[in-house]
Amino acid sequence: MKIHHAIQHLCGLLVLVGVAGAQPQRPTLPGIGSPPGFPGIESDEETDGSKLARPSLLAERTALVVGEKNWIGVTFAISEGWHLYWENPGDSGGPIIFQFESSDGVSIGEPHFPTPKRKLYAQDSVDYIYEREVTVLFPVRVDEGVSGAVTIGAEIDWLVCKDECLAGFAEVELTIPVTSNAGAAEAIERPQFARARERFPRRVEDPADAGLRYGWDEHTLRIEVADARRLIFFPAHSEKFVYPVQMAANGVSSGNAISLPYNRYLDRAERVGGILEVHRENGVSYMALDVPTPYFGSR
Repeated sequence: MKIHHAIQHLCGLLVLVGVAGAQPQRPTLPGIGSPPGFPGIESDEETDGSKLARPSLLAERTALVVGEKNWIGVTFAISEGWHLYWENPGDSGGPIIFQFESSDGVSIGEPHFPTPKRKLYAQDSVDYIYEREVTVLFPVRVDEGVSGAVTIGAEIDWLVCKDECLAGFAEVELTIPVTSNAGAAEAIERPQFARARERFPRRVEDPADAGLRYGWDEHTLRIEVADARRLIFFPAHSEKFVYPVQMAANGVSSGNAISLPYNRYLDRAERVGGILEVHRENGVSYMALDVPTPYFGSR
């Protein structure tokens, strides 16, 4: 499809913006601001981003149920030593981009990404990445009156990075029956889905019940979590470019509190959010935060 060529170009520009002036440890695109070729790499696979990360489109049940929330997932198998990026890639890189098409009467919802990991670089920058495997889940709705089998397809673009970044592209497709009888849709064992859900953030409905407190000191958001031993914050993607600064240093705290100074664009956003990874004595949990800002519209 024609769309993926434009997206690959855009992804390349995103990497270049992130790496401008960076030291060599940061991944770069070959042939644009870096020498052509890959010294020491002989395998064709390691010069093709479409082979370094391989997506599969999977269903969670043997059929889609009319009127219910169904789930499908795209699982990437990522080559050793390489990584993909979260929806907010961090200081460099580019997100995975999905373009879905489906049969009439079938709608695909927004992607649900598992919590990524931090990757630090020597120049005090940080990216939010996935290594080895990542599964992104999508809710699916089927309208009344749809029957037989339906087809769901997706064009997927991504950047896969190591010392350099390569664009990847794939088209995936799934044909699956539709039923109005939930009992006829048998569960399929999908360990990939289970691993993704283990790292899904849970929305905080009542901060007090979660042991969560937050407040603003001018442009700095301070978050406290009762009994936490370590906190890691992953800022959500912002269309208005409102982000906390110096996240290589400020994104992690050893203790039950973390302070996140935001950039000068804070007054553009009514709310800010992200994922808070909480380490306690009894394990790790993930909170989806959505916090009102103090200065929205003040300029």
